[in-house]
Amino acid sequence: MLALRRGLGGLFLLAGAAHAGLMGWAMLCSLGLLRSAMTARLWSQLTFGHFLGLVLGCAVYLALGYRRLGEFHFEPLLDFLAGVAAFNVVLTASVFLLATRRLPAPFALLPSAFLLAYGLGLIKGRRFGFWKGAPPREGSGQA
Repeated sequence: MLALRRGLGGLFLLAGAAHAGLMGWAMLCSLGLLRSAMTARLWSQLTFGHFLGLVLGCAVYLALGYRRLGEFHFEPLLDFLAGVAAFNVVLTASVFLLATRRLPAPFALLPSAFLLAYGLGLIKGRRFGFWKGAPPREGSGQA
């Protein structure tokens, strides 16, 4: 089960890196440091595609992992659901604050930073990416 949590962490880390690249490019364009244009349709497809990649990638990874284990543990599923829900909250809040100009442009990377930190926490075996709790034990059914 610890392997499932760590694998999820890798997927969240990958999603965070992809999101940071996309948001970094957009931020540099909005600050006038890059001369590039993107249609609203392409931007929408990229951000939705990123989100679908995160959700479907993690869901397929968990399904295959549970099949390989032959048993179901709810903790990795909760890690996945909590991570996606928290990412949506962070993303929504940062987009609102950026759109109303209450945050400077570099805070566009805040959702990316969340995904990266959450992924690193899961890789370290922490519950919900941040909570240390009891140290996980491989094969004990508790992680």
